[in-house]
Amino acid sequence: MTKLERAVALSDDDRSSLLAIFSDTRYFEKGREILREGEQPEHLHVLIDGWACHRVTLVDGSRKPRPF
Repeated sequence: MTKLERAVALSDDDRSSLLAIFSDTRYFEKGREILREGEQPEHLHVLIDGWACHRVTLVDGSRKPRPF
């Protein structure tokens, strides 16, 4: 949060709320799906480090980028 606190002043409540957001941190292996097409997300996903993309897995197993 140091980077954020350089831009804005955070109260103790603000700091506690932000830390609570990251209390359920999950790690995903390279190539693993975070959410499948048609699934309804149960949580807000915040990418802390790394890359993510939006793509479609075809019936034959191949993948292609999906336009937004």
